[in-house]
Amino acid sequence: MDKRLKLPLITGIILWSAVFWWLYYSRFPVHRGWNFQALFESLSGRGWNLAPVLFPLLMGILILFIAHFLGTRIMQFLKISVIQEKGSWCLSCLLGLFALGLITYLLGILGLLYRWIFWLLTILLLIPTLIERIPQIRGFKKISFPRDKLVLAVWIVLILLGSVCLMYTLTPPIQSDGLRYHLAAPQEYIKKHAIGYIPFSALSNSPFLIEMLFVYGMLAAGDLLAKLLHLCLWFLCLYVIKFFIIHFWGKRETKASPKPEGIANLCGLFFLSIPAAAIVASWSFIDLGISVYFLGFILCLGLYIQNREKGSLILCGIFGGAALGTKYTMLPMVLLGCLMAGALEYIQPSPARAKKKALFVFVVMGLIAISLALPWYGKNLISTGNPFYPLAYRIFGGSDWSPENATFYASKAAGKGFGKSLRFLISSPYDSTMKWHRFGMFNPGPGFLYLVPLIILGLFIFKEKQNRKVFGLVYLFSAAYYLMWFFGYQSNRFLLPFYGLMAIITGRLLVWLSRKSPVVSQLVVVGLSVCILFSSAWTARWILTETKPPPLGVFLGTQSRNDYLTQALDYYPGIRATNELVPPEQAILCIGEHRGYYFKPRLLISDWFDTPVILDLIRNTPDNTDLFRLLNQAGCTHVFYNKGELSKYHDMFFQPRFKQKEYRRFEDFLDSPNLELRYRIKDVFILKIK
Repeated sequence: MDKRLKLPLITGIILWSAVFWWLYYSRFPVHRGWNFQALFESLSGRGWNLAPVLFPLLMGILILFIAHFLGTRIMQFLKISVIQEKGSWCLSCLLGLFALGLITYLLGILGLLYRWIFWLLTILLLIPTLIERIPQIRGFKKISFPRDKLVLAVWIVLILLGSVCLMYTLTPPIQSDGLRYHLAAPQEYIKKHAIGYIPFSALSNSPFLIEMLFVYGMLAAGDLLAKLLHLCLWFLCLYVIKFFIIHFWGKRETKASPKPEGIANLCGLFFLSIPAAAIVASWSFIDLGISVYFLGFILCLGLYIQNREKGSLILCGIFGGAALGTKYTMLPMVLLGCLMAGALEYIQPSPARAKKKALFVFVVMGLIAISLALPWYGKNLISTGNPFYPLAYRIFGGSDWSPENATFYASKAAGKGFGKSLRFLISSPYDSTMKWHRFGMFNPGPGFLYLVPLIILGLFIFKEKQNRKVFGLVYLFSAAYYLMWFFGYQSNRFLLPFYGLMAIITGRLLVWLSRKSPVVSQLVVVGLSVCILFSSAWTARWILTETKPPPLGVFLGTQSRNDYLTQALDYYPGIRATNELVPPEQAILCIGEHRGYYFKPRLLISDWFDTPVILDLIRNTPDNTDLFRLLNQAGCTHVFYNKGELSKYHDMFFQPRFKQKEYRRFEDFLDSPNLELRYRIKDVFILKIK
């Protein structure tokens, strides 16, 4: 680095750090909100009972072992040279989990979603896994603590943060998206022992790779294991980021301080410590699955650019398929990856073969990705006539979806953030950090905004040629993903893959700075470490003292699962009563309630964005007499009416969907003598159809 740049950089980092923390801490002091009363009550309750959480924890460890075994076999079959490198085990785990997801899908399509089948599958996969691993365990002599002080510090923070997140993960699911479709759809599959179309639940037709892991977890050890598998993907993000930085830029021998391994660990922890990432990882969501498979796709693309191995090309296609099978937003990203791989082949020095090779790479990578994602897109095409259901409705149409539903969903997406203009694009890093309540109520922590000047500066000061194409590729994907997010659904939760790319870029710049100017690098490391500590403290405070109800009691066993759910979900006593009153083979019609998880009987239920089931029934019958006849034919014997929940969105989202005559029929239906009140608690009614 030019000596003339060092003093301005050092001065700029110090001034920026002072101004940034003055602005940030004055707005978000970490001490605000600490309330230990509920925490102490959890610790001082009746005797601890950890048995309910130990079994899912053990099963989670076994599934990771199985996934690593399967993934290693796949990488060996593809003859991928990177498998010999330290840290590549994270790729094996991700490959294995993808394989387990596809196996679960196949069993679901065949109607074999039975608990005993998944236990048998686990045992059959565990036997060869243990045969291979036992000799390695015998050769394991002692635990070696890291000598690098930065690596040791990272591990201490990671253990503390990971323990809090693990505790929060091993609590019953109560978050809306999980109760509506991430777990509710797998629950319905398990009830029917088969994967099929779920009416009036449009989002259950999204690519469902992570939900297939939830199905596996729920059948093997219950919903706690399903949540735990999502947390495992959060943990694997650290190792994908670390492997990315070390493999491409951290192998050269150096006496620089800090060392590349410490920097790579720190950048991985930076991503994990983001409050939105750590908290969402503890829920039955899919966002960490999207993040890790997206980062894995870019990593494999970089491997192919570096070594031109056919195995790396196939591996890139596999991870592209996993990304496509996780969320629709990965479609443009995987397409961009295929285009970039083809373009880089096209500009190679040998023009005679360049065009053919470029086309070959583009087609092979794309076909592998599409083929592996086909189970979900094909299912949608067969079930709804739209492979991207409920998206692209104007082009393909689709089943229960409608123009008004599409408009309603688009309006909800547009309600996040501040706007789509250039002015808001420029201010979006500040807005999403300092005004995160407008971006889906997910806190990104201070790290992203703090690192923005370094990342922008890296575009101008970075001149090193080592794997420059890969570095440029990460920058390109970062820009493309951020623009897609900005002009789409502006929720900070959906920025997690972008934050992962920011961690990789930061790691590359820090490795370079550590060789050129250790003092500058150390200053940035200190600043980044403060961000990590702040984010970790904020996350721990929120989980331990702000969540309602506090999770520690149910984790330790001082509070029962039913008591926890009753305290968390005001309608849960109604669900328990429904499960006692209504046999599983009968159906119930839900009005005002869109969270289907925990119900044992069959459900006639609609999601938040879909046409209400009762409205569809009204539109398909001439009068209420015929409506009751239709319910009887469907085996529906009860109505679950959550008046309290309906009142929250009735005037804005429910009643406007009805025409005046249709709404009068709805009111007459609720007042009909054909409905007999069987149970009521607060504003939850269970009505029997006579």
